[in-house]
Amino acid sequence: FVRRNAALALGKIRAPGSVDVLIKALKDESPFVRSGAAEALGAFRDTRSIEPLAQACNDPDPEVASAATKSLHLHTDIASLIKGLDDKSHVVRKNAEYALFLMTGRDYGADRERWREWWSGKTGMIEDEQSTIPVSKGRLIENQG
Repeated sequence: FVRRNAALALGKIRAPGSVDVLIKALKDESPFVRSGAAEALGAFRDTRSIEPLAQACNDPDPEVASAATKSLHLHTDIASLIKGLDDKSHVVRKNAEYALFLMTGRDYGADRERWREWWSGKTGMIEDEQSTIPVSKGRLIENQG
């Protein structure tokens, strides 16, 4: 728990150089450290963390995947959240659904196809189904429309 708390503290103080350390911690052997790092990265909203967080959404530990999903919400990475609707973990799916609702003001529930259709109209792009990292990293500019 000490290393997890250290990761969380880095997110609170936002010390220079912390983003790289936290990205590395997403690969730690301990799921406690990985979830702490994922949570802390959300505080930085640094674009370098989007791809590692998107990968962490596929972590076998649901707490890690959930923390990564929540942090991606802060980055407004819509495509990764839409992919999260198909996650095997109920917690990750529900967090992705809730984050999409909060970010967009839309309530398509867990209907991934409806979300993809809406998002493709915003970006003109759809993420690659074979990729674990979204092709589209567009940011939502408006809440409605």
